[in-house]
Amino acid sequence: MTSPARTFLDLAELLPLHDLVAVGDYFVSEHPQSHPRPKTPLCATTDLLRVVAAHPGKRGVKNARAALDLIRVGADSAQETFLRLALTDHGLPEPVLNHSLDLPWRGPCVWPDLAYPGWRLSLQYDGETHRDPAQFRRDFERQRLTEEAGWTEVRIGHGDLKGSRPFAVVRVREALLKAGWEPSTPRGNS
Repeated sequence: MTSPARTFLDLAELLPLHDLVAVGDYFVSEHPQSHPRPKTPLCATTDLLRVVAAHPGKRGVKNARAALDLIRVGADSAQETFLRLALTDHGLPEPVLNHSLDLPWRGPCVWPDLAYPGWRLSLQYDGETHRDPAQFRRDFERQRLTEEAGWTEVRIGHGDLKGSRPFAVVRVREALLKAGWEPSTPRGNS
């Protein structure tokens, strides 16, 4: 049996870059106790860095190094990782993962999958589980709270990530522009 960090390095010779980033995101994903689904990471980003640095001649190490630059803490699914990478690959600002939206009377109440705090834009990836009636009601409540917090929610589905220029990129770009983003002038997300 190998550690998550060593498994990441071993997979680097087998997986395409974005898939390897999704594996790395999964291994380092964590959420604090204040999150509705607290999570402890399987390993830290520093563990991945250490294992990759210790094997400079291993097959796939270049792929692993490239993935390390793209791995982020907070993704809950490979699809969230693929959405984030599609957005940045197409020149959009990098979103924040699981940013907390607070309401004055309630405190933290919504944790968008991806967010652009500077533009008050929430991105939610809705996979197959979101077809369940109970989940649908929770999603409806989440959207209501998001709007009550003064944010706009953009919901992305599986089909929105397909193709060389995914529709998700078009939708998020339009929402960012509507919120005041100017492509020629970078702006922080905080």
